[in-house]
Amino acid sequence: MINFDNRGATTIKWLLPLVFLVGYFITVKSFDGNFVEYVTYTLLAVGSCTVLLARIDLFQKESVAVWVALTLFVFLYFVRFYWISIDASPVRLMLPASSYLTMVENRNALLTAFELSVISFAGFSFSATASQLLMTKKTSHVYQFSDNSKLALLGLISKRSLVIVVPLMIAMAYISYRYHIGEMGALPGEALPFRLKGVIFYIRIITLPLIVLAAIYLAERGGNIATSRLGVLILISHGVTDMVIRNSRSAFLLVLLLLVFLMLADGIRLARKEKILLAVLAALALTMVPIMTEYRSARVTGKLPLADALLYALNVGWTDWQTQIFKGIKFVLFRMPGTEALWNMLSLGAEPLGAHSIDVIKSKDGVAGHLSSVLNPLRESDLSLMATGFVGWFYLVAGVPAIVLGSICTGTLSTIGWNYLDRRYIESGPVAQVLFLWMLFIALTEGNLDSMAYMFIVGALTIIALELSLILLLRNGRGRN
Repeated sequence: MINFDNRGATTIKWLLPLVFLVGYFITVKSFDGNFVEYVTYTLLAVGSCTVLLARIDLFQKESVAVWVALTLFVFLYFVRFYWISIDASPVRLMLPASSYLTMVENRNALLTAFELSVISFAGFSFSATASQLLMTKKTSHVYQFSDNSKLALLGLISKRSLVIVVPLMIAMAYISYRYHIGEMGALPGEALPFRLKGVIFYIRIITLPLIVLAAIYLAERGGNIATSRLGVLILISHGVTDMVIRNSRSAFLLVLLLLVFLMLADGIRLARKEKILLAVLAALALTMVPIMTEYRSARVTGKLPLADALLYALNVGWTDWQTQIFKGIKFVLFRMPGTEALWNMLSLGAEPLGAHSIDVIKSKDGVAGHLSSVLNPLRESDLSLMATGFVGWFYLVAGVPAIVLGSICTGTLSTIGWNYLDRRYIESGPVAQVLFLWMLFIALTEGNLDSMAYMFIVGALTIIALELSLILLLRNGRGRN
């Protein structure tokens, strides 16, 4: 965790409510006709944020999930709102042209999107605050793996895990490449029996990274830093490989994000130079975003082989690193749906599905499919990166009651759920917390909760398997001693 003195941390923390106040004053003229509504909801946002901040400390491990959710809420639904109130052009490429034009002409829908966002934020903030108050304070001086006799065994488990997982990664990478498993923008290709494509996809995307993260954590706890750093290198290599095989612009960024989550869960501690290197890799990953766009087009549209497509993308996409990083940052900032997703669906006259939402969720394309095919039918020429967003998903399912309930559950889980996954309670605690932050991040950024079921199930089963394996291995190791 990052170390700041209490005074500095407190000062930084209380700067957050200023986002709402500054945002209000620079956009208030845009909503002159709705002054009372705008100021009322702004005060509700400031008040709920202040109540929550009074209960949580900055850089406190017990509040990590709350801070992740709080940061995403503020950025995606408020900073984004103030930005697009002044200039909506950055989200233009995320929507079909006709939909974008309809949206920007409907300022009332934008204000309604803000109001729904505030309702969601208030529900999250008050529930997280209440959970903090209700949660029983427990001492944290005794952690798992504190027994020195286990240290050597932990290092051995970590090494053997990496020995097993690397061949699996190589084999599944080849199969994914051979059968176009999960390849972005490409046709499904040749089918495999017993739904093996889906099995391989989720094992590659969820299970293998979690196993490597577990190996990193175990090596770290066992004091075997060399093995820990080898695990980090393997995880990064997996992200780069996945980026190239699946034409994915986010795979490299994802593994770096998982390492950050592991740091936040206190599963690994990096030296200052290593943190700088991680930041450099993040900049490189952002630089690769526009290059991977060219790469995907070359493979899917141009039908070029992998190596030729990569060389073409590097030649065409690499201009200067400042420009590339700016393009990558812009893509990441506006690829994650927020207020504009709500604005878009409200401007199209979207109504909550209610009881019909069950049938939509059960359908092949789910709620996101309803957004893109029913509310906003796309033509083949349309370029769209539409998603419902967190608040938008709940609104489409059942309106304001669903938004309130979903936000309350998110605030409660971010407090109680996060803390009960700590390594004080389960052997693989930090890895379970990484999965928790991973799912929380996807839910709050993409919002397509119905499509997350398989990811969550595979992740949960992986954590259960890791936990049972650790318990058995530690018990057997202790018995032999």
